[in-house]
Amino acid sequence: MSYPVSLGDDARGNITRLDNAIDNFAERIADAENALQNLEQQKQAAEVEVAKPFAQEEELAEKSARLAELNALLNIDRDRSSSQDTPEESEETEAPATRPSVLAALVEKTNQPEPVKPFRSYYDKDSDAR
Repeated sequence: MSYPVSLGDDARGNITRLDNAIDNFAERIADAENALQNLEQQKQAAEVEVAKPFAQEEELAEKSARLAELNALLNIDRDRSSSQDTPEESEETEAPATRPSVLAALVEKTNQPEPVKPFRSYYDKDSDAR
């Protein structure tokens, strides 16, 4: 590692600065040891937290199962509606079977360049009035 010390023109002053930098090593070592102990304590606390069981694990499993059921029901309803459509219904309603995507609309909007508005300065007011 390097420990920079600003040096001047005076040799004795430089020696004093170097001595002070060397004397500060003890403080730097103590600070580094304290930081290391703090990190080790945080690591131990994190290991204890990881070992604890997830409190809402059962609730999560129940809700995940219910979500899977609902998604399956929604997919079944979509399949039924698309397979039972008659030509008469499709001619009357030209709307697509799926709902429009908000994300697709946003992407389309971002791909279009914004219209350029003409620049009007303060001085343009005077020319309009004349």
